Amino acid sequence: LSSVTGNFTMAGGTLTVAPAVTLEIGGNLSQTGGAFQLSAGTISLSGTSPQTLSVQPGSYFDSLRVASAAAVTALSDLDVNGTLTVAANGSLYLSSATVLAVSGSVLQSGSVFAPPSHLTRFKGTSPQTAQMTRFGRLRVSNASGVTIPSGLTPTISSSVVVDPGATL
Repeated sequence: LSSVTGNFTMAGGTLTVAPAVTLEIGGNLSQTGGAFQLSAGTISLSGTSPQTLSVQPGSYFDSLRVASAAAVTALSDLDVNGTLTVAANGSLYLSSATVLAVSGSVLQSGSVFAPPSHLTRFKGTSPQTAQMTRFGRLRVSNASGVTIPSGLTPTISSSVVVDPGATL
């Protein structure tokens, strides 16, 4: 299984994606049960119509790619242990009062929209890159540092917190 042209709903069981494999999803991704804990591989949302992404608490992605020609709306908290990529043609809408927790880097070529109540948290243990242009609230918990690329001027609509020992 490397491509789902329609919706992907996980109601139970365990999903495993092998390293170096990308699972393309053309519809909505919804988890209502089971163990969605991906320690390898990439989930790529690449539909041509608007998509939604909703996972249960405790779920995580290794790498997540938004390449949808239409918008992807994250309806739940997202935990990405690898890289979050928003491709040039992609748009990611982060819902109010949700959290995007990232242990890897955020690489944005497309659009990311984060309302003031949304929290983006960089929680890695090795250096991270925050190539993201919009934040609601930003929290840095990484002692190894989070770097905003030179020439990038992000907009932060609410607040910035740098935890003790962390570096921005």
